[in-house]
Amino acid sequence: TMGQTFWVTGPETEMNSFTFYIRDGSSAVEFETYVYAWDSDDSHVTGDALFSSGPLFTTDNYGQQGFEAVTVDTGSLSLNENSRYIAFLSVSNISSGSFDQADVASVSSSSSLPNPYSSGRFFFKNNGTNFDGIYNQWNHQGPNDAAFEMTFSAPSSPVPEPATITLLGLGIAGLIARGRRSAA
Repeated sequence: TMGQTFWVTGPETEMNSFTFYIRDGSSAVEFETYVYAWDSDDSHVTGDALFSSGPLFTTDNYGQQGFEAVTVDTGSLSLNENSRYIAFLSVSNISSGSFDQADVASVSSSSSLPNPYSSGRFFFKNNGTNFDGIYNQWNHQGPNDAAFEMTFSAPSSPVPEPATITLLGLGIAGLIARGRRSAA
């Protein structure tokens, strides 16, 4: 289980996607991705999953083309401003629980990979097939950050439903009609 912590700052609080860079070994690797709230004091996840991807696979390129970008669409996941989170990938809910056949890139792995998310850190948890182990303290991956990218957008303004507009229109029409009767 490996991931990158991050802060949500500014008006852009909807996560649209995140990307990790993975190099598989002798075969394709099945994994899942998640977003959880992060307790930075005790270095572990908190609460329930805010997002989970379901099973994903590397392309089994055996590192032939170097690290491959694995981008996960989170579907405008609403997060709280000034809160800390972790996006991570794990094999713990997969039958083998082994990620031995793949590497997640850190920024020092290659200068061609994107810069780290500056306010986060690269963490890992050796929890095997025990997914609930994510609630215990994680380890920091040395001085490096994961090669990691995210896209955010500002929350969209709610669009009034047609029924709401209709009720508002009927209310205004009723007030006008009532005002005409009172004047007559």
